[in-house]
Amino acid sequence: MGKLDEYWEVFDPTEERTAIHCLLSMDLAEVYMDLKDAVALERSGLAAEDVFWQWRFDFLSHWSRHAASALRVLRSLSNRV
Repeated sequence: MGKLDEYWEVFDPTEERTAIHCLLSMDLAEVYMDLKDAVALERSGLAAEDVFWQWRFDFLSHWSRHAASALRVLRSLSNRV
């Protein structure tokens, strides 16, 4: 992704903090891996309510933050075109 891969983000915008270095490619990979795991869990034969619970937990605790960050970066990059 070259120069477009790197960006800066404040991890918790409700507190005064220094911005951290992030990678768009890492955010996309994190979302992909969690969704890949979700599909595998569904195919495992686990009860549907357990699968849905895990999907929701993973979304709220992990990959939603990566997805939101990636969308924010992609939106900013689209303004450059």
